Amino acid sequence: MNKNQFVSQNEAKYKNGRISLLCIIIFSAINVLSIAFADVYFLFSAYIPQLVTSVGAILYADTGEMLFYIIAVIMSLLLIVPYLLCYIFSKKKVGWMIAALVIFGIDSLIFLPDFILWVFEDVSMILDMAVRVIALVTLILGVVAGLKAEKEPKVAPETGEGMAYTPAGGESLDSETADTAQMMRALTIKRKKKYTGCAIEFRCFENGKEICRLKNGKSQTVMVTAQAFEFGVMFANGLSSEKILVPAGTTEIAYTVEPKMGFSMAKIIITPVQR
Repeated sequence: MNKNQFVSQNEAKYKNGRISLLCIIIFSAINVLSIAFADVYFLFSAYIPQLVTSVGAILYADTGEMLFYIIAVIMSLLLIVPYLLCYIFSKKKVGWMIAALVIFGIDSLIFLPDFILWVFEDVSMILDMAVRVIALVTLILGVVAGLKAEKEPKVAPETGEGMAYTPAGGESLDSETADTAQMMRALTIKRKKKYTGCAIEFRCFENGKEICRLKNGKSQTVMVTAQAFEFGVMFANGLSSEKILVPAGTTEIAYTVEPKMGFSMAKIIITPVQR
């Protein structure tokens, strides 16, 4: 797998972390407002804003002063603002994602004593904790991927800049191979129609240079080098990729590509078509 694919996968994982952060923001705001106006509760949210709103609700019930409730709701929404800032600015700086992880980690530590205290009386808190752990793991993976993506050189797959192909073993090209390099041949790529992953395009590469994109059930024929080359296919969102070495030749070649997806994996299967 070449470096631009590493970057793409890291960026995809980082994007997933940012999506989790956005979910935390949305569900936290809904939960704060639901305490005030409805009897609805969403998981995947921050605990401290809900705690502040609950205190305001208790004070309102004890004193009858609506002002306590209004102030608590406003304070709770303001406590969500740091998450929002982290989401906005983490698009370009991974440091903001680290900040979001720290804030949510502190929030989880404050949630932990209440979880221990009430879990035997309210078993639904187990689900709350499980979802919170998933959110933390997603943020951690996003931070790790973001840090890796920052260290990897940025390479434009459309141009193939910085990705010269070297045959396996590092041997130099002989004169016959050099002549073959000037020739072209047709490569037909057919994506099998599958329900799984149907909404995600495939990106196809020749020695790291993008040559086409395929939607579900579509095929395309492109001209490629007659020398041996690395044929790669990846999900457009960078989730997973696969590559094979295509031997040198001048006759037309064809491959089928298809996704294989499961709960914890996503893979692309590349199969040569016998002619």
